Amino acid sequence: MGIAFCTAPKEYPINAANSAASGLYALGRLSESIEPMRVSGEIDVEMKDWKGAAISHSNLSDLELTLGDVAEAVRDAETAVIYAIGAKMSFRR
Repeated sequence: MGIAFCTAPKEYPINAANSAASGLYALGRLSESIEPMRVSGEIDVEMKDWKGAAISHSNLSDLELTLGDVAEAVRDAETAVIYAIGAKMSFRR
């Protein structure tokens, strides 16, 4: 077995957060995947990766809606749109 190392030190925390969120989600531990998914979005914002932030917040919104937290889902969807505009990307509808 090999170990994968991130070549860009600044990207390591986001990769770890994404991996944790994806793994928990895949295991069906949806409520536990919210926090690492949120951290991933926060790191995107800190790195001024607006496209990544838009995608992270959109994914977070989808997850929150799945879990029935409509208010948080709407809040994160609105945030995703703001970051998508900042990234000048067309956003999926």
